[in-house]
Amino acid sequence: AEGDKIGHVYFEGDYGENALTGSKHAAKEAGLTVVEQKIKPTDNDMTAQVAALKQAGVKAVVVSAGPRQAASLVGVAAATGFNVPVVGNNSAYAPQLLKTQAGPALLKDYYIASSTLPIGDPGDGPSLLAKQYASQYPNDV
Repeated sequence: AEGDKIGHVYFEGDYGENALTGSKHAAKEAGLTVVEQKIKPTDNDMTAQVAALKQAGVKAVVVSAGPRQAASLVGVAAATGFNVPVVGNNSAYAPQLLKTQAGPALLKDYYIASSTLPIGDPGDGPSLLAKQYASQYPNDV
C-alpha cells in the first residue's frame, strides 16, 4: 500500500545496482520507500540483512543476488518469524534449493519473476545449455 516500505537485498556492482535503480523507480511510482541492503557475492549469511529489514518494518523484499543468498534470506526470515513475501529473478533461484533446509520456507514465501526458465530446469533447452556450458567451462560448475 502507498507509504509502505519494501526491502531490496542486492549484489554490489552493475547487476545489483541496476536492479536497485529499477526497484526505486517502481517504488516511487507506487508511493513506496525502498530499504536497501547491499551485499557482496561472497556473503552467504543473510542474518544481518533480515534483522535490518525486519527492524525497518518492510512489507516485502526484492532480492537481486544468487540462489545461496536468496535461500539464506528466506530461511532466516522464516526462522525469525519475519513472514513477508520475497521476490527474486531467475538468477536468484535454483531448483536444488528446494531440497535444502530452506525448502519449506521457499515454497511458502518465495516468488520468482522470470522471462525464461531457470538454468536448472529439466526442460530440453535449459538442460542443453547447462551441458554445453559445463563442457566448455568444466572448472566453473
